[in-house]
Amino acid sequence: MESTNRLLPHLRLTSEASQKAKDRAILDSGLTKAQYNALIMLQRRDEATASQLARDCNISQQAMSQTVKRLREAEFIALQPSPHGGRALVLRLTERGRSSLAVADKRVRALERSLQEAGTPLAINSLIEALDRIRETAESFV
Repeated sequence: MESTNRLLPHLRLTSEASQKAKDRAILDSGLTKAQYNALIMLQRRDEATASQLARDCNISQQAMSQTVKRLREAEFIALQPSPHGGRALVLRLTERGRSSLAVADKRVRALERSLQEAGTPLAINSLIEALDRIRETAESFV
């Protein structure tokens, strides 16, 4: 197999390029990629603890703690005592957080449309299914 036909370098380069494009897409929103990811997950749940968001974003609790701290300082989220009692704090989006997230998500969705259009010679659903199979294979590889 020629080096230009090897799958892993193509996957790595594509992943790196798409993540850099995502960074550029959200730049004007005032959010970092980590903050955007946390806010998207929080929006989906409506409310969550930092531990839940860490699991949802597949990052460590320490990394999420730093992200939550910055989001709180920027007034993108508010912390409230859990309605279930205990010491847990529940995170909720503020109006400022919703507004910044809307700006960022609009740009990310535009990026996704552009990337999908770039793959139009292929059926995009077939590409996504193939990537899912590749990811599953990689995750189960011993």
